[in-house]
Amino acid sequence: MTTAGHPCFVACRAFGGLLLLLALSSCSFTYEYVVVNESASPVEVRYGRVDCCSAQPPMPGRKAAGKLGANDEPWKAVRAEEISYDPQTETVRVVLQPGEALLITRLRYPASDIENYQTFPLDSLRITGALGGVSYEGDQLLPQFKKLHSTVYGVTYRSKGGK
Repeated sequence: MTTAGHPCFVACRAFGGLLLLLALSSCSFTYEYVVVNESASPVEVRYGRVDCCSAQPPMPGRKAAGKLGANDEPWKAVRAEEISYDPQTETVRVVLQPGEALLITRLRYPASDIENYQTFPLDSLRITGALGGVSYEGDQLLPQFKKLHSTVYGVTYRSKGGK
């Protein structure tokens, strides 16, 4: 029997292939960063970008908030007439309807990874609705994104009395 056909060699090759597959797949997670409107009224979402390397901002998407984390439910692109973008300030503005989630960016690290504050591609977020507004800037922004699903982090605007 040759070395290549020996059962121990075959098992080691299979195990090595499995380890390689696991190592490669563990690096392939993409985390979605969203804004969720749990209020009864539309809200205006404005976010500023610091990603100076791309000429166009990534096109945001929307889906029902109840479908967050559902991989079989694709994000729907926000139509051009529903979005405004100021290239001078790199600020995106979108109106988000009740019960909707707005995808604003995808990254390769979770919001809990504090070391990535400096590379977070947004520098501000403002959500304004019938109940008032919230605004976050700089180092305040990333910690506001809470884990909503295994690979989804979000900032949620709620009705009065909601947490």
